[in-house]
Amino acid sequence: MAFGPCATAAGLLALAPPATASAAATVPWRQALLLGSGPALATTLVLFCSHFHQVEEDAAHGKRSPVVQLGSSRAAGLVPWFVAAALALQWGPLLLPAHHQRWPLTALLGAVGLPPARQLIALLRDHYHRADLIGGSTFLALRFQALNGLGLALGLALGRWWS
Repeated sequence: MAFGPCATAAGLLALAPPATASAAATVPWRQALLLGSGPALATTLVLFCSHFHQVEEDAAHGKRSPVVQLGSSRAAGLVPWFVAAALALQWGPLLLPAHHQRWPLTALLGAVGLPPARQLIALLRDHYHRADLIGGSTFLALRFQALNGLGLALGLALGRWWS
């Protein structure tokens, strides 16, 4: 919530402050959830992946990270679901008929993050048990998050002129 909808709600309020004091209590939660949930999940993926290369050390020192609790194999199996859910949350407002007029087709530019996401999924699928080989998983997750967010933002901005 903190990485997406809450921050997005604050940004929306800052960009368009309420005109009256009574309207100040109205937080644009619906818009914040639509805009912020996908990018928030992509950011959460970065944090999740930051634990893969240190599972043994974390477990030895009593740190209960999600990857330690799940085990590397099960945690690696969740990564494709993180990516799919992030994209579904971003593309849902575009693809669902009720939201079709709100988001332009250019919002699909978030797909520019798919190549590093595919690399991340393959890396963790094949080498989840080799800490020496998966140290770069955080950076692949970060590339997905950055490119996906940039593509979505650019797509939403370009949509005003593209339609």
